[in-house]
Amino acid sequence: MKKKFLLMACVAITAFACKKEEDNENPVITIINPTKNFEFEDSVAVNFKVEDVDLHEVGFTIVKKGTTDTLYDLPADHTHDNPFLINEKYKIVVSAHTNATLTVNAEDHNGNTSSSSVDFHIHPM
Repeated sequence: MKKKFLLMACVAITAFACKKEEDNENPVITIINPTKNFEFEDSVAVNFKVEDVDLHEVGFTIVKKGTTDTLYDLPADHTHDNPFLINEKYKIVVSAHTNATLTVNAEDHNGNTSSSSVDFHIHPM
């Protein structure tokens, strides 16, 4: 009985494990919005895509430029979408004019990684 259970567990893990393609290419990140030095007033429009034949995780952060002060964080999340797309508005409240940086990070199943950033400005509300 114990052997049968272990065999079933191995089969289940294999069946539900992430598919892994052999590739040496880093994921390709294209940030569409915000554009460099764009100014936002009430919400930040974030629009990007990540492409990879074996995509595994994608996430992004918005920080005060030149610091680690996080204004918004979307932790890396498991995905197999190709391309992976984000096209959303995020309300970020700041008390003063704030220069910010959006950084998108991606990793595929083979450990190939990419990161892309853009600077922009947020007006206080």
